[in-house]
Amino acid sequence: MPEFANRKKIEARFKQMEQDAENWLPVWKELKQWGNPTRGFFNGDDPRQARKIDHKRILNNKFIRALRTSAAGLHSGLTSPSRPWFQLAVGDPELAKDARVMAWLDDVESRIYAVFNTSNIYKILPMMYAELLLFGTAAAPVEENYDRVFNCKSLTCGQYFLDVDEYGMVNTFARRINMSVAQLVSVFGLENVTESIRNEYKDDKLNVMHTIAHIIEPNDDRIKGQRDFANKPFRSVYWVPGKDTGHVLRLGGYDEFPIIAPRWEVTKTTDIYGVSPAMYAMGDQKSLQEMERRGLMGLAKMVDPPVNVSGNAKAVNTMPGGVNPFDPVTAGSDTGARATYQVAIDFNALATYVQRTEQRIDEMMYVDLFKMILNSDQTQPITAREVVEKHEEKMMNLGPVLESMNQELHAPLIKRVFNIMMRGGLIPEPPPELNQQMLKVNFISVLAQAQQMVATTSIQQSLGFIGSVAGLFPDVVDVVDIDEAAIDYMQANGMPAKCIRSKEDIENIRQQKQQAMQQQQMAQDMGAMVQGAKTLSDAKLDDNNALAAITGLGGAGSGVV
Repeated sequence: MPEFANRKKIEARFKQMEQDAENWLPVWKELKQWGNPTRGFFNGDDPRQARKIDHKRILNNKFIRALRTSAAGLHSGLTSPSRPWFQLAVGDPELAKDARVMAWLDDVESRIYAVFNTSNIYKILPMMYAELLLFGTAAAPVEENYDRVFNCKSLTCGQYFLDVDEYGMVNTFARRINMSVAQLVSVFGLENVTESIRNEYKDDKLNVMHTIAHIIEPNDDRIKGQRDFANKPFRSVYWVPGKDTGHVLRLGGYDEFPIIAPRWEVTKTTDIYGVSPAMYAMGDQKSLQEMERRGLMGLAKMVDPPVNVSGNAKAVNTMPGGVNPFDPVTAGSDTGARATYQVAIDFNALATYVQRTEQRIDEMMYVDLFKMILNSDQTQPITAREVVEKHEEKMMNLGPVLESMNQELHAPLIKRVFNIMMRGGLIPEPPPELNQQMLKVNFISVLAQAQQMVATTSIQQSLGFIGSVAGLFPDVVDVVDIDEAAIDYMQANGMPAKCIRSKEDIENIRQQKQQAMQQQQMAQDMGAMVQGAKTLSDAKLDDNNALAAITGLGGAGSGVV
């Protein structure tokens, strides 16, 4: 087994991360019970047990349908495999127009899309969106893979613990993994497992389950310049808790943090886990289930009410169409069964309130916004302008969340895959112009463009106002820097940077236009002068023409003395 001197240190950090997560356990378990019982995995859950929904608790599946619709809508609106959703770019606007740079960026972008299409990422992303909507946090390891370049693993809440750096970005990941003896030997090798596991393997106890610990964290013992696994920026350690305290199952490392761990919403930098829209919708979800339960109970009492049975009755048949012999002369008028009380429920009022509650759940989960995006995929692709026009307020509310997803999910995913491809020789050599240049990612999905276009509404409204009053107050147009407004508007609408001229180019073009106009004006003025001279020369004043009279040249009165 590999030796590791700092095992006590990582075990202490692991324990602290586990304790931090335990503060969230009551919230997460409630979300699992009332939101979607098929998600979430917590202490005491059997990994081999089938997931099931408690239909005594969840009678109306509206929330689960809303969750599925929103997860699918996020996937279609942000990372649809059927349309481009990101572009590679450079920060220097001049380099962005260089032909070789543009060709290289387009080539690399196409290669990343091709790798995404052959991997399992488009299966994992909808699962991550569902986790974010329900629990507020998601996590997925992105590992290098020989056949598919990279491979993602789907995790659910409770399977992992996280920690953040001083900037509030997730940089540490830990988890407990249940593995059988056969799996442990297959993954880590017989020589690296503990002695007790080796003995179980030799005794053919292959299905005995063990819990192992795993942590990925910044490598504070790293010696910069050394290229081995023990000196990479992030270290990865597997061990069996409580066994062989000086050894580990595996010690490895990563060049970049391999865990994609987005949060839906955080309130402060030190927050480790996110807050979800499902947390806000839980009150309506519980009310909805209670109304369904009460409504069904009332309906059952109306159809099959509780009854008072006479003590003289030998037997009472309460089945539909049942016949109960009755002789009021001999048995008395109270013999038999009568309803204990009459149940009268206003089902129309109940249905109205159920509908209102379901609508509130839809609003909290952004269902109407995502339904529009999903329905457009079945007819024709929806435009960002249509999204903004119909759901501008929701886009404004969703803006911080989309920005968080870009920073914590999409950009780290692209960066991780790009680096894996670079190390694997799948990225062509960049042109010399890109030396020491940082690449950036522009997001061009429907929702990303719609979010950017929300800002253009103010530009449109302002220009409309200026145009309406310019007839009365012409000087008001001087207030607007129309060049800056036009550039901001085009960028917000997703216009590629290479299609927008630089300020120097704009100035040169305007100077050329001004010079051309001046030359044209000069030509027109010269033509007018020539035509005027011709007109004067044609005008007769006795023996002289008008031109001679003005200039004092020619005619009878002229001559050289």
